[in-house]
Amino acid sequence: MYWVGGMREYCIKLPDRPGEMARLCEALAENQINILTAAAMTATGAVLAIVTEDSEATIAVLDSLGHEYHVEDVLLVTLPHQPGALAGLSRTLANAGINIKSIYIMSKDESQGVIAFTVDDVEAAREMI
Repeated sequence: MYWVGGMREYCIKLPDRPGEMARLCEALAENQINILTAAAMTATGAVLAIVTEDSEATIAVLDSLGHEYHVEDVLLVTLPHQPGALAGLSRTLANAGINIKSIYIMSKDESQGVIAFTVDDVEAAREMI
């Protein structure tokens, strides 16, 4: 497990209407901000979570668009690409009293996957590294 300085998750509340995600993604692209991974849901309103490497530029774009958002540090772990690998990680964190808040698959091949995630106690998770 490792922490990548500057890699952050932005959980953004968007208006739930066509074009809002496009507007945000276009603004990020205009500022040369690469989205590394994303997830979106509309169960309780439109929420887009993205991970980028450029914190200052991403915050500037979000502020300029007036979106409500929350920022979290992202941790990364490389796991074997096999049944039970994510179960082992989540059990290890749970046994340490650390709650996983979000999780993303960053990359994978036949043998391994890189998982990005946020937790409720970043310092405790970093100590496990």
